[in-house]
Amino acid sequence: MFKKFLILVVILGLFSIAQVSAANIEIIYNGTGGNVTGNYYIRQYTPQHTITQEVIKAAKNGTPMVIFGNGSGKNVMIVAGVHGNELPPQLAALKLIDYLADKEINGTVYIVPFLIPSSTATSSRYWNGQNPNSIANNKGTPTNMIVQIAKERLIQALGDFHSTQPDGTPGTDAVFCSRTPTYESYKIAYYISKNSPTKLIVYEKAGVEYPGALEDVCNLAGIPSVTCEVLSPHGTVATGSVDRSFIQMLLFLKYNNIISDTGLSVSQVVTSANTIKGYYESYKRLPSNVTINGKDYNMGQALYLLCKATVNINSGSTSMITVGNVNSAITSSGNYKSGIVYKSEYLNVAGKILNFIEAYNRAPNYASTSRGNIPFQGLVYMYSKILSFYGANGRLPGYVTI
Repeated sequence: MFKKFLILVVILGLFSIAQVSAANIEIIYNGTGGNVTGNYYIRQYTPQHTITQEVIKAAKNGTPMVIFGNGSGKNVMIVAGVHGNELPPQLAALKLIDYLADKEINGTVYIVPFLIPSSTATSSRYWNGQNPNSIANNKGTPTNMIVQIAKERLIQALGDFHSTQPDGTPGTDAVFCSRTPTYESYKIAYYISKNSPTKLIVYEKAGVEYPGALEDVCNLAGIPSVTCEVLSPHGTVATGSVDRSFIQMLLFLKYNNIISDTGLSVSQVVTSANTIKGYYESYKRLPSNVTINGKDYNMGQALYLLCKATVNINSGSTSMITVGNVNSAITSSGNYKSGIVYKSEYLNVAGKILNFIEAYNRAPNYASTSRGNIPFQGLVYMYSKILSFYGANGRLPGYVTI
């Protein structure tokens, strides 16, 4: 939950700065502004919180950069939207901004969610007829502005986040890096690859394979940098691609000791499912929260974790699961007939619940099924039963009784 925010606009040279919660928003490049909500996917899936809405508003005036932190640790930068038609990392960056708003941060994080908002608005890959990721060494370009800011702000690690087409290059979730001249680039990429289903792609020397790429120009300038990709057709958002890009961003921050928590394992969520199931069966109601790894999660967050774990198990994903600020349902309402919900249906319903939560940052009041509308409390209990079965049997059940 966000408290009221004080918006203070101050003009300082070329940059306009707005104070928003614990973050600053700067406009770092003029002439790129656009209404990013003109893009259907940005409009549909942007977190509906004050801070992200302020970022979107700022993007109309140019390239926005959001700054978090206390300056006590590393200075790091995350960039998305170099290509306006690569949408998952831009949405992931907004999700990250929302996620960091109430987190303790060791250091300073600079986040550029839309490098070229006008391109994002129209889902365009180019800027002035040029590929922005091949001209970062050209003065006056948006990508070169990032390089200059990285030098001025003494950035110690930079992550450039993209999406890749099926059958494209690399055509899979991947992280690019080089060993020279900044070996740290390789170490960051190795960490991200080791802790997520992300392919490691290593080049011996920066600037040879991709001259003018933001990552390469930064590495050549002595700023350890990587490029992360998630699989999603250009101009659209493939299922799960935003979450995978978000996880890559969290791992980038984790490597640099900016944050300590990067998510929960399936086994941790299964343990919480057993707790919720036992409580519900004892008291005929849900607990107000569940504690996982020393942190309290409300039942809206719990439903997200339960559904996400169920979907991940079915797909064979071993990715860590993260959840941001999710409110519980406004009310728990709905009527249904007792009976069986088969696996294909509860998986489909889980996907719809996840989409709803990601769109509205709250749990649904109910979910429609072949048995009727299952209320919020029933949904939490149902998925806790499903995961409890998985914990005991090592597989998802063929059906669940409601």
